[in-house]
Amino acid sequence: MTNGGIVPFGRAANRSAHYLRLTRVGLGLSRAQAAELAGCTAQTIGRYERQGISPNVRYRRVERLCSAYGISIEHLRSLMAQPAE
Repeated sequence: MTNGGIVPFGRAANRSAHYLRLTRVGLGLSRAQAAELAGCTAQTIGRYERQGISPNVRYRRVERLCSAYGISIEHLRSLMAQPAE
């Protein structure tokens, strides 16, 4: 990627926040467990669930999170582009 692997879309407050929390809870994962699967910290998972995925999050991290949750990165991208209600 020419932009250093940074996700080139989305806003800090978007629908991805709520979706990520619902998905994690639906899978029966704690924030710590989700973080271990995604290769980040529980605080990072908490931030994503409060603020959504922001444009400065590296693509590889988003990819790992989607893989850990068993969700499509395309679907998450579409949610990132939608403002929170």
